[in-house]
Amino acid sequence: MARRPVAPAESLNADRPLLASMRPWSRAALALRADGLRYGAAVASAYAAFLHDVVVPEHAAEFWGYGLFFVLTTALQFFYAGALLFWPRRSVFLAGAAGNAAVLALYVVSRTVGVPLLGPHAGRPEPVGAVDLACAIVEVALVLALVRLLRDLPAEAPASRPAMTPAGQAEE
Repeated sequence: MARRPVAPAESLNADRPLLASMRPWSRAALALRADGLRYGAAVASAYAAFLHDVVVPEHAAEFWGYGLFFVLTTALQFFYAGALLFWPRRSVFLAGAAGNAAVLALYVVSRTVGVPLLGPHAGRPEPVGAVDLACAIVEVALVLALVRLLRDLPAEAPASRPAMTPAGQAEE
């Protein structure tokens, strides 16, 4: 059988959003991949929060400010896991990528030159431990998943399905 020639991009309405111009099966595949990445990112955020929660007592014993930082980080990462599930929006993905990248940057600083200006161990590098290394790896995976979600998300479309209200109605 002879193959049909492929239409040029101009005739495929190249100015329409990506999801609208795709075949139905490819839209579904993209949405399924986005859902999988989003659910994986939510699990990674919850796990990072759990790991931060595990080390709260040890850091609070060193300095109350360190303890407060870990309590806030734990709370924000748990909240963020829920936000990924219930409000899949570009702004949520961007905030999570930026926030977790900032936590990773502080981790690198604290292990190389020490936390500057704060607490009794200011300016002294901390040793790398198993829990904090595991948490850093999870956060790197989380940031990479969020960057992938941001890259694959069309500018005008929601992440996958519309968020549901408590009454089960789809938001517009």
